[in-house]
Amino acid sequence: MFQPPHTYKNEFTVGMKLEGIDPLHPSSYCVLTVAELKGLRLRLHFDGYSEVYDFWTYCYSDQIFPVGWCAENKKSLLPPKGEAVFYFMISYIYISVWMHNFQNSNLFKI
Repeated sequence: MFQPPHTYKNEFTVGMKLEGIDPLHPSSYCVLTVAELKGLRLRLHFDGYSEVYDFWTYCYSDQIFPVGWCAENKKSLLPPKGEAVFYFMISYIYISVWMHNFQNSNLFKI
C-alpha cells in the first residue's frame, strides 16, 4: 500500500463535501461528507444514507475527489438517496461552480 511522506498533513475538515468511489460498488461515484478525522484517516458518510454505511479511508486515497471532479471527467455522480435527480443536478451544478472557486486543490496532490 502507498505510504505518504512523513510530513503529510490531513487538511480535510469535518463537513467537507467530496465525490468518491463507493468501496463496495467500484463503478459508482457518490456524494460524500467528511464525518470524522483521526490522524491521516477520514470517516466518510454517503449523503442520504444511514451512518452504518460510513467507511474509513486515508486522506491520500486515490478514490476521493474534489467537488466537480465527476463533471470535469465525464463520470456519472449518483444523487444522495431520496433526492430527485433533476433537482440534485441543478443544485449540484451550482455548488460545483461555487466550490471550484474556493476549494483547496492542494488536498488532492501527493
